[in-house]
Amino acid sequence: MSDKPIELQILDQLDAIYSKENLAKNAFFKEMTEQDPDHCKCLLLDRVSLKKFSVIKQFKGLVQGNVDLLIQAAEQSNGRFEVNEDKTKLRKAPGAEEEQEAETKEQVAKPDEKMLDYWRQQNTRSIYAKGFPESLDHSSHTKLSDFFKEHGRVLTLKMRKDDDKNVFVEFDSMDTVKEILDKKLEYEGQELTMMSKQDYIDMKAKEKYQGAEFQHSNDKKRRNNSYMIQYEGAIDMGFRDIRELVSQKTPVGTVEKLSEPGTGVLELKEVTPDAFLEMLGPDHKFEGLTFKLADMHAREVMRKAFQNKRGGKGGRDGGRGGSGRGGGRPHKRQRKD
Repeated sequence: MSDKPIELQILDQLDAIYSKENLAKNAFFKEMTEQDPDHCKCLLLDRVSLKKFSVIKQFKGLVQGNVDLLIQAAEQSNGRFEVNEDKTKLRKAPGAEEEQEAETKEQVAKPDEKMLDYWRQQNTRSIYAKGFPESLDHSSHTKLSDFFKEHGRVLTLKMRKDDDKNVFVEFDSMDTVKEILDKKLEYEGQELTMMSKQDYIDMKAKEKYQGAEFQHSNDKKRRNNSYMIQYEGAIDMGFRDIRELVSQKTPVGTVEKLSEPGTGVLELKEVTPDAFLEMLGPDHKFEGLTFKLADMHAREVMRKAFQNKRGGKGGRDGGRGGSGRGGGRPHKRQRKD
C-alpha cells in the first residue's frame, strides 16, 4: 500500500488512463472515446457517472464506493481534471493535455536552475587533484579514499576514466576544501597539485569555449539525478515515522536503512540537500535526528533501491520507506532484514 494520500493515488491513475499510450491501446477507454460525438478525448468519461466510474478496476480498491474521493482528487489536480456542476461526472479539462505538453517541452529546453545550483554546490566543496604515482589505478580507490578521509569527511571520490592519475574528491563542506587547498599534500612521497573542482571546470571551459560562458547541458541523465540526505539517531523510529517527520519540512520519496543502527538515507523530492540542511540550522538536527550530506555508500544503497524499483524487485511504493512490512508502525526499530 502506498503512503500517498488517496486523492493523489487517484490522480496517478487518472493521469495513466488519459495518457496517449493508454488511449491508443486500451480498448475499453478507446470505445468510450469513440462514443463521443465529437471524438474529443478531452471529453472522455463525460457520459459516465462518478458512481459507475468508482467501480472501474483502477479505482474500485481506492475509493471503495466513496465517490467524494474522486471529486476531491479533481479539486486537487491543479486544473487537469474537473467535475460538472452537479458533481456527478468527471472529465479531463479541455486543453489540459496541450498545456502539460507545452510545459514539459519548456522544462526540457531550459536548464533546471535548482539542479544547476546543486551541481555548483558540489563543485565548490570538491577538489581536483593530480600528480599521483604511476602505480595508481582503479584498484587503489579504497586506499586513496582513506588517504583523503584523514583530512575531512569524503562524500565521493572519482578517478577520471581517461586518466587514472587525476581524481575528483567531494567533501562535506567548502571549509574542508579551503583547508586542504592551503596544505601541501603528498601521496606516497609525491606532492599533489590541487585546485577546487569549480576552478578546474572554469579553466577547462575557457580553454574549450575560448572564454565564452560555459552552459550546462540539461540532458535527461543528469536531470534524473536525485537529491539524497543521510540521517542518524532513528533507533526507535519506523520508516513511516521518519517519512512523516521529514515531510514536515519538505516532501520525501524513497527511504532506505544503512548498516549502522538508527541510520539511513532518504530521497528529497523538492529541495537540494544543501537547502534542506540550511532549513535545519547550523546543527542540522530536527526532532532528535541529525542529518548530513549523503556519502558514496549511502548513494550506492539508494541507487540499488532505484534499480530494484525500476526492475520490479520489491515494488513497494517509496522503497523500504513505504508502508510495507514494518514500515508504518510507530515506535518500532528500523528493521534489520
